[in-house]
Formats: sequence, C-alpha cells, structure tokens
Amino acid sequence: MLSLSSEDYFLEEADSHIQENLEDSVVKEALRSGVDLREYSAQVEGELREVENGSIQDYIRESGNIASLHNQIVHCDQILERMEKMLLSFQSDLGSISTEIVALQQQSVQMNLRLRNRQAVKGELSQFVTDMVIPEAMIRYFAIFSCQCSGLNKNSLFQHHLRIPRDRPGVRRPAAEP
Repeated sequence: MLSLSSEDYFLEEADSHIQENLEDSVVKEALRSGVDLREYSAQVEGELREVENGSIQDYIRESGNIASLHNQIVHCDQILERMEKMLLSFQSDLGSISTEIVALQQQSVQMNLRLRNRQAVKGELSQFVTDMVIPEAMIRYFAIFSCQCSGLNKNSLFQHHLRIPRDRPGVRRPAAEP
C-alpha cells in the first residue's frame, strides 16, 4: 500500500513531467494543430523504426569496409609499436654512445697531458744529452795525445762537460763541490 505522502510525491513528479512535455516545442505544435498525440506518437515510432532499419542496412553494406578499416588500424598499431621499440632501442644506443664519447674525451685529455709532459722532458733531455756528448774530435785527441799532453789541458776540457749538468736550472747540486 502506498501512503498518502508517497502518492503526493508521485503526483507532483508526474505533474512536473507533464509540464516539461507541454513546454516542448514539438508537443506544443502538435496540440495547436489538433493532432491526436497517440497517432503522432505511433507515427514518430514508425519513423524511428525506418531510420533504425536504414542504419542497420547501411552498417551491413559497409561492414566489409568497416572490417577492412579495423584491420588497417590494427596493422598500423602494430607498426607503431615496432617503431616505438626501435626508437627506444635507438635512444638507449645513443645513451651508450654518449657515455663512450665522454670516456674517450677523458682519455684524450689524459693522453694530451702525457704527450705534453713527454715533449717537455724530451726537449730537456735532448739538450742535456747534446751538452753532455763529448765530440769525436776530443775523444781522438784524448786517445792519440794522452801520453803527450799534460793532465791539466785535458782536465780543463773535460771539466767543461762535467759543469754543464750543474749549471742547468732544476738540477740538484751536491752539498759540497769537489
């Protein structure tokens, strides 16, 4: 059983729906022209069925195209998925290459520093060896005339070559000179 309050609620709700429908422009036009709403409703339902049947027939006619379009979309999706994987792999490879380039740059800087150090040492050593070399003429002189010459003359020439390392900057000198 319905209580009086629930009946009032339903009546108010029904009244609200009736008011909304009466304000609808199509319903207003039908009431003005004196059309029977039942006939009009049946006519609208018939028209809707015709449109629905037409839509179904269109769908059936186009079903082959729709299936083909679906297959093309699936195929395109698969291609895009493979491209995404390739691009992710390429991005990873670029990251590895970038890391290798940084390592090679560090090695290059280290090798360049070593090269400059070696060239500096080579220049110093080359000059030192040039200064220390006893000319061949002096060696012959000592060999041929060693018996004939006094020790002082040979000694002064030899002392010149012995002083060269001590006169160079950066060469450590002994605490006491002989």
